[in-house]
Amino acid sequence: MPMRLHLGSPLAFAKGLLDSIFTRHPPSPAMATSSTAPPKLSALFNLPPEIFLLILSYLRPGDLLKFALTTYPQLQVKLNLGYLSIRTFHRLVLPPPNIALNWPLPMELTDQILGYLLDPSDVIAFCFTHRAVYLQYMGNETLDRETVAGLCSVTRLPVDGGLRALRNWTSGGR
Repeated sequence: MPMRLHLGSPLAFAKGLLDSIFTRHPPSPAMATSSTAPPKLSALFNLPPEIFLLILSYLRPGDLLKFALTTYPQLQVKLNLGYLSIRTFHRLVLPPPNIALNWPLPMELTDQILGYLLDPSDVIAFCFTHRAVYLQYMGNETLDRETVAGLCSVTRLPVDGGLRALRNWTSGGR
């Protein structure tokens, strides 16, 4: 007899799944009452596009940005996102300059404005292209080697191979 999962409402399931992804804790018992392993991130990307976009629509812009940074190669396929330009890659990976980058709006108002964007790819593109907004959401967090390697894998490199050293660094060699 197949094992049945009690998922509750789809929204509760999606929230529990995303909470477990971002906090790196196993899902709560209310999310799935079974002895099976918790759902993996790949299960999220195997969802139908409508459900996947519905789940992403419940993320706040800052959480969506962090999710996009860690899963950009998969999101590129699922949401049909473009390759990162070398300039955008540098904006995301390199430490910020010593000058103060000011965003003219309070972050609460920026959250409201980004909430009106219906497509998560628009929110991701906006945050990736405006470094001041990106830094406001990211704070002092730095990207780990795996995240940089994932971003590097979807970056359009110059024809002359000018970033060969960066690719070597992200693969573990120096």
